[in-house]
Amino acid sequence: MFNLHFGAIEGKTDLMTEIPTLTLASVDSFESALTVLVAPPEDARTIKRRQAARRVTYCAQRLAVERGYEEFTLDDLAQEAGVSRRTLFNYFPGKLEAVLGNPPRLALADVEAFLEGRPTGNLMHDLSVLVLALLQDEDLAKDEWVTTRRCFERNPKLLVAAMGKFHKIAAAAQQLIAKREGVPADSARARICVGLLAGLFDVSINEFVESEDRRTVADTYMDNLKLASRLLRDTAD
Repeated sequence: MFNLHFGAIEGKTDLMTEIPTLTLASVDSFESALTVLVAPPEDARTIKRRQAARRVTYCAQRLAVERGYEEFTLDDLAQEAGVSRRTLFNYFPGKLEAVLGNPPRLALADVEAFLEGRPTGNLMHDLSVLVLALLQDEDLAKDEWVTTRRCFERNPKLLVAAMGKFHKIAAAAQQLIAKREGVPADSARARICVGLLAGLFDVSINEFVESEDRRTVADTYMDNLKLASRLLRDTAD
C-alpha cells in the first residue's frame, strides 16, 4: 500500500484501540502460500462476480472518501453500488472487507513458471514478472488507484487492516522464493527480495497516481525496477 499513510497514524494511540481488524490465517508453508496467491480456475460466471465485487469495493472506497469509513452504512453502500443489501454479502462478509477489496491473484501457470526458474532465470526479474501479473489481474483504472489512496488518507486507521493483508501476500511470496531457491522462508535472501519489491511497488503506485504522463502502472513499475537495478549495480561497483 502507501507508506506515506503511516505518518498519519503514528503516535495516535487513541486511534489504535478503534482500528478495525481482519482475522487472517497464517502463511507458514508452501501449500498455504498457494492458497493465498493462486486464483482458482475462472469461467464467465466467476469473472462477472469478480468484476461486480470490484465495483462494490470502488463504491465503498468512494463513500469512505466522501463521508468517512464510520459514517456510511451497508445500506448506503448497497444504494451506491446499485444492489440490494443482501446481495452485498454475496461478495463480502462486511463493510471492512468491502472497503479493502479482494487481493489480486496469480494464474497457476505463472507460479509454476517461477518455481521452474522461468522466464529469465534471474530471481528479481522473475519476481517482477509475478508482480506485473498481479497488477494485470488487479487491472485498476487510474481513478480507482486515486480513490484507494484518498480512502487511506482520510481513514488512516484502515491502513493497519490493509497492511495485514499485504503482509500475508508478502509472507506467501517468501514461501515461493524459499521453494525455488532452496532457502528458509525467513532467510535474508527471501526477505530482502520481498522488501525490495514492496518498496518499488509503493514508490511506483505513488508516482503513477501523482503523475500526468500516459504510462500504465505496470510501465511505471518496470521503469523503477530498471532504475533500482542500475542503482544497485552502482553500489556494488
